[in-house]
Amino acid sequence: MPPDVLIERLLIDTDARVRANMIEVLETNHKAQFVPTLIQRARVGTNRERANAIRVLHRLRMGYFDTALTTMLRDERPEHRISAMWALKETNWWKQLGEVGRMAKEDTNLRVRRYALGVLKAVAEMVRQQRKNTAG
Repeated sequence: MPPDVLIERLLIDTDARVRANMIEVLETNHKAQFVPTLIQRARVGTNRERANAIRVLHRLRMGYFDTALTTMLRDERPEHRISAMWALKETNWWKQLGEVGRMAKEDTNLRVRRYALGVLKAVAEMVRQQRKNTAG
């Protein structure tokens, strides 16, 4: 079976973990023909699929990834919001840091608020390290 046919089959597998793992594989292979599938998964996949697809779209420099990330950060499901923050950290897309700050203060889910606070602390530490490295 040709590799692209296998990839196509795995991207529509009934097991979400298999689909999410296949999306991770696409990140290293940069298969541009699968961008429409990545966009679709970034919209309607499980939380891990969506976050992985967003990360791959970012690495492929696809403009849609910012919209997908924003939408996922505002998803009604807490696990999707947490996975979106993971994708934000993975891509270093700090344009959405204000949204993370809002989530740290106002989100109705305690796990989401804690995760958002952790992201903010990690970014603050990263900035501190950068300043220390440039000053010394």
